[in-house]
Amino acid sequence: MSLLTRPLRYLLVPFRAARKWLDDRCTTYAAALAYYSAFSLAPILVIAVSVAGLIFGREAAAGRIVGELESLIGADGASLIERMIAASSASGEGVVATLVGVVVMLAGATGLFMQMGHAFEAIFGHPSGGRSAWVKQLVGRLRGLTVIIGVGFLLMVSLVASAAILAFSQFATRGMEALLWVASLLQIGITLALQTSMIGMIYKVLVPTPLARRPLILGAVFTAVLFEVGKWAVGVYMSRSSISSTYGAAGSLAVILVWVYYVSLIMLYGAEVTFQLNRIDKVGGRVFRRIKRKNPMPASAAEPPPAETPALLKAPAGGESPHDGEPTPRQPSG
Repeated sequence: MSLLTRPLRYLLVPFRAARKWLDDRCTTYAAALAYYSAFSLAPILVIAVSVAGLIFGREAAAGRIVGELESLIGADGASLIERMIAASSASGEGVVATLVGVVVMLAGATGLFMQMGHAFEAIFGHPSGGRSAWVKQLVGRLRGLTVIIGVGFLLMVSLVASAAILAFSQFATRGMEALLWVASLLQIGITLALQTSMIGMIYKVLVPTPLARRPLILGAVFTAVLFEVGKWAVGVYMSRSSISSTYGAAGSLAVILVWVYYVSLIMLYGAEVTFQLNRIDKVGGRVFRRIKRKNPMPASAAEPPPAETPALLKAPAGGESPHDGEPTPRQPSG
């Protein structure tokens, strides 16, 4: 790969990703993810809130999630999710009912990420392995649970960062309102870093093929920035559409499904971009290794050419010995 070819490949990444995004039917997978979210969103948030609530308490973690969702999908959708979290958190009576509830909640929470793993298999391909269907199901559920726990820890980090930024803004901006933009920039930077970490974790855990570090980071950053732009666009669409009023009592659920659908489209397009970046990284690595392997040895280390045989010792052209045709001298008899 020449020096001009590599930048050109990077410039073509968004276009190639868009074409493959259409070929892989990512809109169908996004619709499936939106459907699974109707049954998986509440258990996912319950587990994430439980992990984040280890330090700050469940109420603070749940309030942070509901507050973020209210700015994205509106007050009605956020209120519905708050009720779903409260209903899913309610434990049954007795040990057996509690255990059954936990198992059902884990199965429901990991279903969304299992479907996301299937979508990533369509994008990245999947290695042919000899695992049985039961083992694949178990591995997929464990990967989904890993992502959910990771989301809970990121939520915990987000709460810590928000508290630190709030304390900084209250201390540093006393009498200096002009410094408020510093706190705003810190909030934006931390939000983008947390989103990049979450997306990178999802790609790292759920993608069935190994990803190099640089394509993974670049793809996660690109998807996080695209998510921020898409979040604004989806918010504008939600505010101008009449989805909530059209579907009546189910309007809040319809808003959530539409929002998850568009977010899934962005996530899958980011996965396509990551796939293209990973291909460029692999091709570049192979070319670099090939060039390094073909690099000639220095002249000092080269072997000297073989010495030429003297003409007197060479055999005649016909292959005869130099003494052919001469009489052999008789040995004196003893």
